[in-house]
Amino acid sequence: MKHFIVMFSSILIASMISDLIYFLIDLNYNLFIDKFDFLLFTLDVGIYLSVFLPIYFLLRKLLLKE
Repeated sequence: MKHFIVMFSSILIASMISDLIYFLIDLNYNLFIDKFDFLLFTLDVGIYLSVFLPIYFLLRKLLLKE
């Protein structure tokens, strides 16, 4: 159950922070609605992963002490 909490919390927090970053840099790219643009897609995924991965590893280290 703790693994689910870590993953769910990481996704939720990363989504909120990346949305804030997208707002601050005025990035309004939606993969499913807009025309595919490789640069915007890479920027979108890169921002999300650069926020998600540190949060996930931090929460995993703090909450999954074995």
